[in-house]
Amino acid sequence: MDDMRELITVEQAEAAFRLLALLGPLVGLVIGGAIGVRRGLVVRRALIGLALGGLTALNYGLWRLYCLNTDRLGVDTVRNLVTNLVLFVMIGAVAGIAYGLLARRVSTTGMGSAGEGTDGLGGS
Repeated sequence: MDDMRELITVEQAEAAFRLLALLGPLVGLVIGGAIGVRRGLVVRRALIGLALGGLTALNYGLWRLYCLNTDRLGVDTVRNLVTNLVLFVMIGAVAGIAYGLLARRVSTTGMGSAGEGTDGLGGS
């Protein structure tokens, strides 16, 4: 039998995340613009697509942060597990609160167009 081995290497994951970080904003911009053409809101939808695509760059940053923690604390340690758990729960909580505040602000200021949905960001 073969020994257990990784499905992909760290280098392959690094290359994939780097490629996504570069292409994500561009793809988001194009798709957002295309959706905007259909709805008559090209610039707004393109900017939303760019912002959503930009999350791939944030994902790459989080990957690098995870790698730094793992390299420093060791991959199979409880300390690494707890550190990453606390760190990423805090990042998720901050991101969720920020999105909630943004969505509330946009919906209460009436920035959404008629028929765009109730969240003001183009959703329902």
